[in-house]
Amino acid sequence: MERDQPENISEEKDYLQAYIGELETKQSNILWEDAHRNNRGVDKLLWKGDENAPLVQRIGIAVFGFMFLLCGLGLATIGYDQHAPFIYLIAAFSGFIAVRLFFNAVRGLRKSKDR
Repeated sequence: MERDQPENISEEKDYLQAYIGELETKQSNILWEDAHRNNRGVDKLLWKGDENAPLVQRIGIAVFGFMFLLCGLGLATIGYDQHAPFIYLIAAFSGFIAVRLFFNAVRGLRKSKDR
């Protein structure tokens, strides 16, 4: 019923080795498949948001959204000066991305403050 100490240490070493191996495979971005696997987490955070995201990641998403907002406003100004309606479409798309990123930056913020 009671485990021997060496078996417990052996199991712990095996778990630690497996964990280190998993971390090394996740951090190697040499091959296309590795980079693609690691980018999934970033894409999910940007487009779907995460209720458990730390404040630093939320600020990064907001800064990224602010960049899209500035690009959209700049394009809208150029479209107004040039009387080009196509540029308004690009500016609207940039604004949509900015709003979505801002929304994802604050998603779950109230829940994390309540904890």
